[in-house]
Amino acid sequence: MADFMGKFMEQFEDQLKQSADENLKEYIKKYKTQLNDIESSNDKLMNKSIDAYHKQRESFATEMDAMINKKLAEAKRALESKLKEIDDEIFKDQTSLYQKIVASADELKQKQKAFETEKRKWNKDDKRIAEYLGISCEDVKVGDDDDEKEADAALKRNAEAISDEDHIVIKIDDRTFRTTRGTLTQVKGSFIAKLFGAHHDMMHRDEEGAYYLNCHPDTFAEVLDVLRKKGKVSNEFTMTHALYAALLRFEILSKLFPDFDVSSITLRDPNKAGYHVVFKSYRSTAARDQYFRWDKAILCSNESKEDDEKYWKLSANDDSEVEFVTTGWYRIVFRGCIYYSSHAYVQMQVNGSQKAISRNYGYSSNNYKSYNFNEIIQFTATQKLKFYASTGPYSEEQSSYLCIEKIPDPVVPLIGIYSSTSSSGNYRQWNSTVKECGRYAITNSNRNVTLQKGGLYRVSSRVHSNYSSGGQQYMYLYEYRNGGNYQHMSAKGTGTTGYECHMFDEICSLKKDDYLMMYDGGYGTVSSAGYDCLQIEYLPFSDAVGAWRSNSVYNTYQRKWDYEHWCNESLYQLDNNQSQIEIKKAANYRISSHVTQSSGSDVAGYSALYVNNTQCALARYGACGSTYQHTTTIQEIVQLKPGDKIYIYTSHAYNSQQYNSLFIEKLC
Repeated sequence: MADFMGKFMEQFEDQLKQSADENLKEYIKKYKTQLNDIESSNDKLMNKSIDAYHKQRESFATEMDAMINKKLAEAKRALESKLKEIDDEIFKDQTSLYQKIVASADELKQKQKAFETEKRKWNKDDKRIAEYLGISCEDVKVGDDDDEKEADAALKRNAEAISDEDHIVIKIDDRTFRTTRGTLTQVKGSFIAKLFGAHHDMMHRDEEGAYYLNCHPDTFAEVLDVLRKKGKVSNEFTMTHALYAALLRFEILSKLFPDFDVSSITLRDPNKAGYHVVFKSYRSTAARDQYFRWDKAILCSNESKEDDEKYWKLSANDDSEVEFVTTGWYRIVFRGCIYYSSHAYVQMQVNGSQKAISRNYGYSSNNYKSYNFNEIIQFTATQKLKFYASTGPYSEEQSSYLCIEKIPDPVVPLIGIYSSTSSSGNYRQWNSTVKECGRYAITNSNRNVTLQKGGLYRVSSRVHSNYSSGGQQYMYLYEYRNGGNYQHMSAKGTGTTGYECHMFDEICSLKKDDYLMMYDGGYGTVSSAGYDCLQIEYLPFSDAVGAWRSNSVYNTYQRKWDYEHWCNESLYQLDNNQSQIEIKKAANYRISSHVTQSSGSDVAGYSALYVNNTQCALARYGACGSTYQHTTTIQEIVQLKPGDKIYIYTSHAYNSQQYNSLFIEKLC
């Protein structure tokens, strides 16, 4: 019985399954038929809608064509009618027509004359003034004698259009000065007389006609007072360094103070002793493991023997290590060389940890390359400083250098230090303030270092590009002043991808609201504080500085300093070839060169500092990949005496004033 029921249930289940399958197939068949009917109906409705749309569009286009043709016809009739009226008006009186033509021709000549006056050719004085005002003039060339005559004629017209009785308003920072043109131009032929005389059209003026001048307001107040008194000052008058530098710059010192003894300034300045720079410099002729050894002391600031190790000292058993004895702010200048076939780097280490890094890629075979630091750091007593080379130092005396300077206490408040961990639109963002100073403000989404007070500044920076493709890499330091920008450029060519370190050490004359920016040209950034820093320092003694730029060479290899940006001729004198600079007074001098070479692949090149025709410092580069530009940096303190001459040598000179600069500063 059980077997019968089991078979019966199996047969019953099979019949149910067969019936369900047949019903499902029938249902699917009906569903497909209905779906096909719906799709067919939708297609018919869609085609009907499209046909209706096209008919409506054709009708609308026909109506628009008719309307446009109607409007064109009306406009044509109106124009023809207006032209007929004009013709009738013009030709009804032939005499009046001739007079109008003559008047229009005269007006055109006057406009052409005004344009020629505004866009007149520049002579040599114009170029000097343009450099002082921050106007780019690299592309403006002084022409031949005929061009000089044309420029002089334009200047004569300028001079005839002004008067000594003209009231002059000058704005410097937040101060306003009022005087007459005759007061400013009384020393004929001087720089200030040319500035406010025939060349006044080059100066920036605001909407009320006030001139803007790049000068410290307190110093200019003294200059204006001296001019008003025509040099006849009282017995209580004191010549300051700043006033002396300004009078020298404006070329009125010898006229107003013909018998002035410059050596008397130091005697009258009781505060200058506080600016004395304590320093000591070393070279490396050997390595300890992968660290530079500082086994040769070369120059110091002549402190007493008791004070020789007052601020720092080399560790007793390790001359690769500097131990700080006194807490304070120090400037650390380093240059070292590595000989290697791939990318390498140098670390500045404090107590064994990385403080800063200089990194370069781009060798195709063993070659030389220099690495630089120029850092202002606050050290505490017992902290230790070392320099680590990733593949070991190349031991060469002249391509190695370490100088430690104790920042004078009065200078510390004049320094601002910033680091970067990001960029915006290829501009570095100085989003971390290492040392704050009220003279500077970080603005424009951290991209601008904006001046709050005018003056002469030293701007030092170490930044890295990080290009994803092999080739030429650039970095730009922009000075934005007087409504325009002035570029300082660094170039590093490489045949591969990776980091390239760019160094800047520039003298900048800036006024309130001028600003600085760092642009990487689209060649990338590292976005790490250890790779990117910017330091700006106000220089209290502008008369101690000479600064030049170069656009050519003398005798193939010597840089020719054909653009003078700042100079005290009682300290520095260019020779007739503009390549060698003669020193007028015995002192220790800070020398900083930033020069660029251009060479093909696998070329070992260098720049060098020469004193009295003797090479005393080297900065090397190793080229690979193709023909590229390579910027090298030398920063040293050198002891010089009157009559000594220096020049900068480049093995493969690249000529552009934006890439080649030099400054010298006499130390207190």
